[in-house]
Amino acid sequence: MTAVYHRLCPACGKASAPDVMRCLCGAMLFGVDLVRSDLPATSATPAPAAQTGETPAPPPASAPPSTVACPHEDCGQTNPATASTCLYCNRPLAAGDALSIASETLVQLPASLRSRYRLVRAFPATGAEAEILLVAPLAGGSPCIVKLYRQGIQPEPEVLERIRRIPVTHRVELLETGNSSGRTYEVMEYCAPGSLREMLARGPVDHPGIETITRELATALAAVHAAGLVHRDLKPANVLIRRQSPLDLVLTDFGVACALDTTQHFTGVARTLLYGAPECLSGVLDAKADYWSLGMLLLEAVLGRHPFAGLSEAVILHQLTTRSVSLEGVRDPRLRKLLRGLLLRDPAHRWGESEIVRWLSGDTTLADAVESGSIAHFANPYHLGSETCYTPGQLATALARHWSEGMADLASGQLLSWFRDVQRDQNAVRLLLDLRHDRSLSADRRLLALMLYLAPGMPPTWQGESVELPAILARANLALKGDGDAARWLDTLHRQGVVDAYARAGHPGMAEVQRVWTEATAAVEASWQRLHGVTAGHAASGTGPAGDGPQDGVALYDDLVFGRAGAPAASLGAPRLSLLALHPRLLAARYDPAWLERLRLRVLAALTELAGRVGWVSDLGDPAAMIATDLLALEALLPELDRLARDSARQRERQEQVRRDQADALRIEARVTCASLTALARDRELPTRRCERAREEVGRLLGILGQVRAEPATDAQSQDLRRSLLRQEPILRRLENRLERLIELRALRRGWMTPDMLATAAGGVGLVFVFLSRRLGIALAFCAAAAAAWQFGMFATIERSIRDLARRL
Repeated sequence: MTAVYHRLCPACGKASAPDVMRCLCGAMLFGVDLVRSDLPATSATPAPAAQTGETPAPPPASAPPSTVACPHEDCGQTNPATASTCLYCNRPLAAGDALSIASETLVQLPASLRSRYRLVRAFPATGAEAEILLVAPLAGGSPCIVKLYRQGIQPEPEVLERIRRIPVTHRVELLETGNSSGRTYEVMEYCAPGSLREMLARGPVDHPGIETITRELATALAAVHAAGLVHRDLKPANVLIRRQSPLDLVLTDFGVACALDTTQHFTGVARTLLYGAPECLSGVLDAKADYWSLGMLLLEAVLGRHPFAGLSEAVILHQLTTRSVSLEGVRDPRLRKLLRGLLLRDPAHRWGESEIVRWLSGDTTLADAVESGSIAHFANPYHLGSETCYTPGQLATALARHWSEGMADLASGQLLSWFRDVQRDQNAVRLLLDLRHDRSLSADRRLLALMLYLAPGMPPTWQGESVELPAILARANLALKGDGDAARWLDTLHRQGVVDAYARAGHPGMAEVQRVWTEATAAVEASWQRLHGVTAGHAASGTGPAGDGPQDGVALYDDLVFGRAGAPAASLGAPRLSLLALHPRLLAARYDPAWLERLRLRVLAALTELAGRVGWVSDLGDPAAMIATDLLALEALLPELDRLARDSARQRERQEQVRRDQADALRIEARVTCASLTALARDRELPTRRCERAREEVGRLLGILGQVRAEPATDAQSQDLRRSLLRQEPILRRLENRLERLIELRALRRGWMTPDMLATAAGGVGLVFVFLSRRLGIALAFCAAAAAAWQFGMFATIERSIRDLARRL
């Protein structure tokens, strides 16, 4: 027969094939010796005395004296009698050292602890998540407990931090935490007297002892809850005895504790069914679940045995889901009163810290606890996924956990058929029919309505995820970082009225979130409309970018048709505010003052930059003094303001181009006109028509000068033209005067130097010369010649002046 070998995991003890180098628990199997799995059970020696309390049996008489069997159960190989260590597993063959050496070889301390502590022994009761080791400091001192988590398992940092807040008078003192060799560890104090489990194993506890245990554990639970935790695994084994007299109890093993940030939680099923509250079966619990566990622990102490002892898990489940815990064995009325209060099935009425304090003080006014009524349960359970639902609350919780399967059952009519044919619940059937015909509700929203019908007080959840305020704020944070799925998730919550549904169902936290969310959204939309109205008014009036008055109103055809930039904002109306981007910002502004102040600084900086391009942005208000909703609306308006600023810049560019074109035309016209006037200097004759045209050209140049003076000079060429015309202005004024004088004199001359006037003057001079006096005629003729010469000389002087002035241009 061929021998079969395997490797035994040193962490969990499971066997693996020879070629497997990593156990399913995560422990590495390198260096672990192979052992035979085909040996008969009798080949191994009995369990060591350290575990069973019995003296190991000597080797069988039939064994050859020359051989000895390895005393370790995972080996059992035959070795020579002269060998001191096993040739197969390399462990000592002395049975008395089996446990201690096994502990040293199979379970090793992390490297960071090995230099300071010595492994004394490993506790045989190891859990699924960690090894519990007893160690002694090498430097001397009291022994300690090392909780060595398995490979890949780490305690939640938030839970560990909250554990530190619990006073050490109520919990095992945590001396050190760390991570070494890939495994997380915790070093804690060692309570030598043991746990409450050993105390209860000795039999029932008397009345004073019950009061002491109640006082110790109630105070400890109050400290745990004050630190924001739910223990979730309160049982005798997790209550250690720090001192026997007076009795001092402390809590340990917070491995499945959960943070208590809200009223209720979705969690896994309680680890220990015997002490778990009924609501723990659905995974929905709060701090009152620990008080149920306290009640079961005290009931066990009173009776000397657990009331569910010997029952199977299925029977225990049935008991917890269908009936109250029997207190028939408790004869003391005062103890029965305490246990009845702690073991109420309804957590809302279950006793807590205040009632226990009153009971301990002997308050006679403390009313007896009474069940509010038997919890409704189904005649036949409903199976959803891996869960079996016995009550409406369990079904609601299962639907929340298995959202897709629940939607499928709802859409296919399976839930409707079950409520109608199996449960015969007409109210549920009526609700499902109404939901089926309500087209305004999505499939998810219909499922939520059914869940709230089954369990109105269930923790808020949506599509399998929590929708309590911390979860909503976490999604808002992701959305602010650019997570589109988170933004759409928040928008879905708002559009489908998820938060409002929980608020209407009576959830106090959701009512406040719904009120804040709705009011803030409405306020932001109102602020958006108001601010957009101011923006649209300025855009419609065509106010310039710096408040310089109306612009030219140039707009592109496509912009006007498709409502893009350039179309009058007032004619289009205020667009709707994007709630998809608003929700995360609104929540951050409401619940994170630091984020709101950072937003205020960003908006203020953006508005300051826009003020240089859009002069009327100051009409929108001062961001430094705005409330959160106005600030969010203004932030949403920034893209519109930026668009208007860009439109304004394009408008200014178009106007500037028009000015440049006009300036170019004026420069050309001025150059041509100046050239035409300069030609006067070369003309030998200046006829009246030429002078009149020159006077018009001078007037044109002076008109160009007036335009240049009226328009601000923005470019170098326009400034050169202005300087040139200003320098020529005196010359042009004098030239204009000379031309007008010349034209005027020529007009006068034309009036009296006509042929008739010349003939008459000549005839008159002749008559004087003939009939009166020759000398007088000669004088008159000389005078007439002198006048003519003076006239022609004056004209020549003016023309010469005109030519000189034209030459100076």
